[in-house]
Amino acid sequence: MRPPGPLATALLVARLTLVEVVRGRAARGLLVVSAALLALFALAAHQALGAARGRGGTVTVDVVGGTLLGSAAFVALLLGATVAGTLTASAVRGDAERGALGPLAARPVSRLAIVLGRTLAGAGLAAAFAIALWLTSVLVVRIAGDWSPPALAGPALALGGAVALVALGGTVVSTALPTTAATIAVLATVGVGLSVGLVAQLGSAFGLADLRTVADVAAALLPFEALYRHVLASLSDGRDLAAVGVAIGPFGGARELAAWHGPALTAWVTTGLALVAWRVRRTDV
Repeated sequence: MRPPGPLATALLVARLTLVEVVRGRAARGLLVVSAALLALFALAAHQALGAARGRGGTVTVDVVGGTLLGSAAFVALLLGATVAGTLTASAVRGDAERGALGPLAARPVSRLAIVLGRTLAGAGLAAAFAIALWLTSVLVVRIAGDWSPPALAGPALALGGAVALVALGGTVVSTALPTTAATIAVLATVGVGLSVGLVAQLGSAFGLADLRTVADVAAALLPFEALYRHVLASLSDGRDLAAVGVAIGPFGGARELAAWHGPALTAWVTTGLALVAWRVRRTDV
């Protein structure tokens, strides 16, 4: 019987990983936390949009609705990144130290395919969770205040892509650090990336071009932040909401993706996968 190819092995590992995660207690706990957050969000949306409509004015409703969904995007990214980092931070060093890769690597399958399968599962599950959480928030805002963002597919896919990039980063870090240290490093990096939005927001508010430049460079180095800023920009429907003193979502800095972001994202993903492949081949199981 021929051994499965690398792609088949990666997909099989991804499926088994998803089954294991979904059946675990952590998944049920995450659903409970998400339900509680959505309940609080629904209450806030009902009160805020009701007050905005009472005051009158389309701009007021747009600002409140955009800010609510910007905040929802922030929470979805943060929770999705936590899921992604937790699932992928042990993909190489952690599994190797526990001996989990040994039985699999002893079979006629590729070690790299095993690691990529773990990464695919983590990225897919975390991205799907973040997208589902944000789209549910959109539905809540629609029901609570009859307001919808100008676009749905673009922001949702960008948010899912941002979380998937965090998952890939978790695998990259796991090639050099044990599980706990890798998880801390991933979450700290996400925190730094989100803080870039605050720098951009300050630069826009006070007209400081240097701060905006620093934020743009940092977003290029941490592409999940660039995608998050694109999500925030998509909620404004082209209006400069900063002009009315409002930043969409916590750690704002909304900005559309530039033409060079596509090649930059491709290069970042390619470099990450190449680094993982190189490190996996040098890692003892």
